[in-house]
Amino acid sequence: MERFNQPLGKALKTATSEGKVWQQELNRFLLQYRTTLHSTTKVSPAELLFNRVVKGTFPLLTKNNVVDRHKEARENELSSQRYNKQYADRRRRTKPSDLKVEDYVIVKQD
Repeated sequence: MERFNQPLGKALKTATSEGKVWQQELNRFLLQYRTTLHSTTKVSPAELLFNRVVKGTFPLLTKNNVVDRHKEARENELSSQRYNKQYADRRRRTKPSDLKVEDYVIVKQD
């Protein structure tokens, strides 16, 4: 592990420097990572995988009934993608194209 600027590398480097068992710290780090809400889907990866709330080291603020969060995650992801596309189009000042299927175009060849 040469690049310790990543969170996992930092956690493992800290564990070895403090004399802790790195395997336990790895498991602790992965539990925290997997139970943290994803920024796009607003659902933790563990919830999507196990279809229930996994009790990690973070306190649970809400006790929602987790039946099927996959649909909610997909909707959140799609809305985030739409927002990101609108933002990118606005920043790049894109314009709709007048080209249609079967239109003739000139192609530059090298």
